[in-house]
Amino acid sequence: MIHASVHRVRIAVGTLGKRAGLILAVLLLGTHVALAAVGGVPGSPGRIPGPPPPPCISTAPIFAPNHSICWVRNVGVAAHFVRIDIRQAGNLTLDTLLEVIAPGKFDGLRVDVSNAVSCVVTTDEGTTNALEDLAVDLQVFTTSTGHAGETEGRMFQQCAPATPLP
Repeated sequence: MIHASVHRVRIAVGTLGKRAGLILAVLLLGTHVALAAVGGVPGSPGRIPGPPPPPCISTAPIFAPNHSICWVRNVGVAAHFVRIDIRQAGNLTLDTLLEVIAPGKFDGLRVDVSNAVSCVVTTDEGTTNALEDLAVDLQVFTTSTGHAGETEGRMFQQCAPATPLP
């Protein structure tokens, strides 16, 4: 008789152990999910991706014989803090301008380079709504004949991050 009661206690402890293990597993999973929601699990870099790159306006690459100017005009009704990058192949940033552009105003960034370049513009707001207020134009020039061509920017939902020159 004592053997039977010991056996019942074993079953009760075994069931309790299984339940406790299941509860512990659920709690740990919940903690992992909660940590993932706030930016990642410490000690597991690269496991949970960060936010996507911001939207931008980018021009197609165009060959600049001597120099190029990226013009940004604010055609909206609110001022915008913009980042203007002139990049070459591989998203290497040749130069950057950070500027607040008021409604109806424009600003530009000039780079003296003989290479194919693109103009990439982002806003501090990081939204396509803010980018819709901006018009972007990249002009290229030669020293001998002047204006050599231009290309207009178009909006992209995500842009590759810039790479600084080594």
